[in-house]
Amino acid sequence: MMPHGTDLPLYQPQISATYARILLDYIHEKAGLDSAKFLGELNLSKELVAEEDAMLPLATFLLLMEEAATYVGDPDLGLHYYENFDFRELGVLGYALLNAEVLGEAFVQASRYYCLFQTDTELKLSSHSGVAELSYKITAKNLPYSRQDSEMTIAAFAALARTYLGPDWQPDQVSFQHAAPADTSEHRRLLGPGLLFNQPVNAMRFPQSLLDTPISNADTRLSQSLRNTLEQLLTLSRLPSGNDWLQGLQEQIIEMLSDGVPSIEDIAGQLHVSGRTLQRKLLKEGVGYKDLVENIRHQLASNYLSASGISLQDIAFLLGYSELSSFIRAFKRWTGQSPAEFRKTTRMPQPLPRENH
Repeated sequence: MMPHGTDLPLYQPQISATYARILLDYIHEKAGLDSAKFLGELNLSKELVAEEDAMLPLATFLLLMEEAATYVGDPDLGLHYYENFDFRELGVLGYALLNAEVLGEAFVQASRYYCLFQTDTELKLSSHSGVAELSYKITAKNLPYSRQDSEMTIAAFAALARTYLGPDWQPDQVSFQHAAPADTSEHRRLLGPGLLFNQPVNAMRFPQSLLDTPISNADTRLSQSLRNTLEQLLTLSRLPSGNDWLQGLQEQIIEMLSDGVPSIEDIAGQLHVSGRTLQRKLLKEGVGYKDLVENIRHQLASNYLSASGISLQDIAFLLGYSELSSFIRAFKRWTGQSPAEFRKTTRMPQPLPRENH
């Protein structure tokens, strides 16, 4: 809790619980393991994904993906998540993609409406000189990078394309933001030999002409109805929120933290208001600027520790601490635990033994 008795949570990007349910089904049905036990090891309840239209923090989903790879003993889980997948399991978005008239329309709809099911994400279709590119990256500044999530999403693009182009189709080139894993044989099998790593975005490239590939058996009436529904949801999602300014403030603090804690005047300048105006708006929320920064540091640290393997030294740097010892003392003050103890209680340290079936 923060001083002043006001709990002002850090803005958390969200993702549809549908994707977590698909992951749990994969663990149970394809890997033959106990998904409830998996959640229990992470101190999470199945109620987290029980509601049909529920959203959950994206940080939680990234944790689930990374730890599921360990739990099932499959470092390439992200690549396998959508293999032989029925896109109807994605609900309204899946049905819309399957009933588009041409492949390009399906990718356009994915890039336009994906934000309804995962926030703080850039999904973009572009084309130049005969080459089409579908790219993906998480834009939120308060989340660690996830190899499994990136590979899952790119593999999903390829799986959708194969639905219409045949089971052997592969893109011309695929790029990932992360470094190349030691073994890329599954990447080559599913995505082809044109692999690039340590790139600015995750992307799949293929001939632009394929965008005109007709989708057989598409129900154009259903497609139009689904687009209307998705468009209405998109309009509602873009209605201004009374706390949009607060989200922008938090993101600006996160942006500047690695250079040390910014002053309220520095932040106000970036937001084009005076320091006094910003202080007054915060007071209306019942929180001081120093308390807000502390809360952001606390929640960022929790995200990094629970959903990534980033070193403590690097986390301290990202949070604006000049010394690791200062970060450790602050984290103990926030939680009563050291960062290492907290990480141990929120992440599985090693693969769990498979149960006999």
